[in-house]
Amino acid sequence: MKALIFSIALVFVYSEVSCQSIEKFNKKALSKSKKKNYSGAIKYFTKVIELDTANAVAFNNRGLAKSFLKDYSGSVSDFTKAIAIDPNHIEAYKNRGASNLELHNFTQALADLNKAIELGADEAYVYSNRGLAHAGLQNYADATADYNKAIEIDPRSVNAHYNRGVIKSELKDWSAAIGDYDLTIQFNSAHSGAYNNRGEAKDRLRDHNGAIEDYSTAIRLRPKYALAYYNRAISYDRLELFSKAIDDYTDAIKYDPENADAYVNRGVSKARDARHDLNGAIKDFNEAIEINPNNPMAYNNRGFTKVNLKDYEGSIPDFTRAIEINPEFGVAYTNRGNAKVKLGQIEAGCLDLKTASELGDADAVELQKEHCSGR
Repeated sequence: MKALIFSIALVFVYSEVSCQSIEKFNKKALSKSKKKNYSGAIKYFTKVIELDTANAVAFNNRGLAKSFLKDYSGSVSDFTKAIAIDPNHIEAYKNRGASNLELHNFTQALADLNKAIELGADEAYVYSNRGLAHAGLQNYADATADYNKAIEIDPRSVNAHYNRGVIKSELKDWSAAIGDYDLTIQFNSAHSGAYNNRGEAKDRLRDHNGAIEDYSTAIRLRPKYALAYYNRAISYDRLELFSKAIDDYTDAIKYDPENADAYVNRGVSKARDARHDLNGAIKDFNEAIEINPNNPMAYNNRGFTKVNLKDYEGSIPDFTRAIEINPEFGVAYTNRGNAKVKLGQIEAGCLDLKTASELGDADAVELQKEHCSGR
């Protein structure tokens, strides 16, 4: 969460009537803001601006109201006007930086937050936000330095600990990431994202049961948390609890219907489950391909399922498409080679197995020994 601060400082020089009107509208705007009636606040900040077009504070405050309504482009425009009027308006730089983060304008956000710090901003959230800008630009060392600074200023900063954990996860430093997620949860026990991310770190460290416990807590805190269902399903898969995995993938799809990977994984779980629902698996792979026609795993897995159904002819176009999308996909070459061998196309099959072996697929080496000796 990017911190945003309403500025209420007012410094005007007007005729008595004009000053009274501005003060009246400004009070109404701030009252609306406190009540989270941001549309009403915008209306009255606009009236202030109409009476005083050089009022940097009013532009800043209207920008904040727009940002709370997720009109980040509109908020950036207002913060920019505030800065044009007052080039040292520190709050406007902080706030424009936050809105630029929401727009993923990381370079501009970084420039804004650098300027805010240059002007004297020393709050933990400003450094945490600058860390987000660095992270968005994949400057992970600089991001970590900013999160460290934020934590130095405020050792209980939830965002800084959480975001530093995200960087550590990105760098696959799973144990260190868990340490930051532990602190995030210590300071905010309702932080569903920290439970989800800690679960992923535990899963990567092969603590699948611990991961499931964390995902379950994340889901309890946020019952429609699609990613937590998806991640818990992966942990169930690793424990070969395929029925539970299928249920979780189904919930992940319910809350995020465009998640092609959830369809792919559910299809694999259906094929591996004791019920061996191969036709159901193919339906899932079909759905995944409809969502993302460039998903090589969906084509490969659909082809592999067709092989299990002895539809060798039908499998070959799927493996071929997977290879077209990812020419380094050794498993797809292995699977296509195996299908060709089963169709009696030994020469062509062995060529695929040779390519797969060169790409490092161990199964291809064994199949070569079985079918291609002397070729």
